[in-house]
Amino acid sequence: MRKLLVCVAVCAALSLSAGSLLAGGEGEATGTASVKTTPTEKGRPSKIRVFLPTADAKLYFDDNLIKGEGDKRSFRSPALEEGKRYTYKVVAVWAENGRQVTHETSVIFHAGQDVSIDFRR
Repeated sequence: MRKLLVCVAVCAALSLSAGSLLAGGEGEATGTASVKTTPTEKGRPSKIRVFLPTADAKLYFDDNLIKGEGDKRSFRSPALEEGKRYTYKVVAVWAENGRQVTHETSVIFHAGQDVSIDFRR
């Protein structure tokens, strides 16, 4: 499981430099439990859109720093098994009025579901 998350983070970081972020699957630009995935050809990926208050905010998925820039970022999960519930812990960190601000949320979703997280509020 940990190797899969590291692989997802590495793929994401490498893909971001080309304008897209791949999280173990095919990508596009842009709770406390971890997403438990079993790589499968028959699963469906999910798209997670994250809206950040600043373009230089740091973003973490399950405690893994995801390198990137911009106030709008998109991620595509690996293929996920139908009928199961998945969770990512997502943390955003940015500077505001000279102070570091940290917000955390958990995103819960099912295979194939598109989800948005808005840290701008």
